[in-house]
Amino acid sequence: MISSLFLIPFGTNVGYAIAALESLFFAAGVELADGDASSVHFAYSGFQKGHPCSLPSSFTNLVELNYSTALSRKALQANITCAADYVRKHGIRFVMFFDIQPVHPIFMPLRRA
Repeated sequence: MISSLFLIPFGTNVGYAIAALESLFFAAGVELADGDASSVHFAYSGFQKGHPCSLPSSFTNLVELNYSTALSRKALQANITCAADYVRKHGIRFVMFFDIQPVHPIFMPLRRA
């Protein structure tokens, strides 16, 4: 069983094709976790538009993580530290980034976590 975290770099329910991808990511996470949906986690930059419509309404492993490089250096580092702490706390072994450049400063701290 592998716990997973799917990092989405924008808020919930933005539309476009992401809803179909979120459903696919959730199914992949459940499969990685041998059917245990409680081992699947999703991070969004905000929840202003409510619970993600593409995920089951009973799904609660949602966390707000804003790792936009537009943030101040201090705020970005604090959010990256929060993300690494979340990964360690929940024993997450697989992190899937969506639409994030591989040079983003979040990669190394999450790899270490």
